Amino acid sequence: MERNAPVKLGWLPPSSYDDGSRQPALFAVAQLRLSLTPIESVPVFEYRAREGEYIPFRNASAGQQATALLKTLLNEAGPPLIID
Repeated sequence: MERNAPVKLGWLPPSSYDDGSRQPALFAVAQLRLSLTPIESVPVFEYRAREGEYIPFRNASAGQQATALLKTLLNEAGPPLIID
C-alpha cells in the first residue's frame, strides 16, 4: 500500500448485512487499511478546574475525570442512563 494513499473502502451489498441494519459492513481488508491510516491530528481535552483555569484531562484526578465524563453522558439525548 502506498504511504498516504487515500483509503478506498469496499462495501458489502445490502444482502450481506449480518445484523439486519441498514448500515453497510466494511470488508476486513478495508477495515485493516483504515486502521493503519496515520492519524493527522490528535484532539486535546482539558478539564476546567476553576473559572478560567484549565488542566490537561490526563492530569485531572480520577474524580475530576469521572465527573467530566458523567456530565457529558447526562447531556446526551437518549434513554435513561442506569449506573450501577
